[in-house]
Amino acid sequence: PRYLDQILIYPEQKKAPGIWSKDVIKDMILPAVTFTSDEQTDYSAINNDITTYKDEMVNKFIIGTADISGFDEFVTTINSLGLDKALAVQQSAYDRYLSR
Repeated sequence: PRYLDQILIYPEQKKAPGIWSKDVIKDMILPAVTFTSDEQTDYSAINNDITTYKDEMVNKFIIGTADISGFDEFVTTINSLGLDKALAVQQSAYDRYLSR
């Protein structure tokens, strides 16, 4: 308990764990869904490309080697890497989950 007092300096930070542990928040967490074999292959490839690019660019934005004015291009690139397809795969798996 004392550890958190040392690192959480703002009142909002100290309230956050209690807020996030409430049942209301638990209802907002997506369940563990399963992909078909084909979905898993597609999703893994897309997610790997998106995650690699995102991690690289976020670091560049933070340290200043990429100008934040290029953020719209960043979003366009993420979309071109197949974000819509990845979301469709997740939606399909979630729909299957709900139909159980």
